[in-house]
Amino acid sequence: MRLFVNQENHNLAIIKPMALWLRRKKLGLNPREFAQKVLDNAQLSDIAEKLEIAGPGFINIFLNPTWLTTEVSTALSQKI
Repeated sequence: MRLFVNQENHNLAIIKPMALWLRRKKLGLNPREFAQKVLDNAQLSDIAEKLEIAGPGFINIFLNPTWLTTEVSTALSQKI
């Protein structure tokens, strides 16, 4: 996976390999339908405050601030 940071709004984007997109085609789903199936099966309640589909099938994951703070603090303390 690759991580991109938008320098204007500081949004993060994680780009998953094309395998996931090819799976969508095999299932015969349009991008928004596929994104909904991903969200229906995502188990992100521990880390996500909100999940939403945007545009033609993009998935926005709004991280829980408490979870994020804990993870960042742990990483900084371990000097990762």
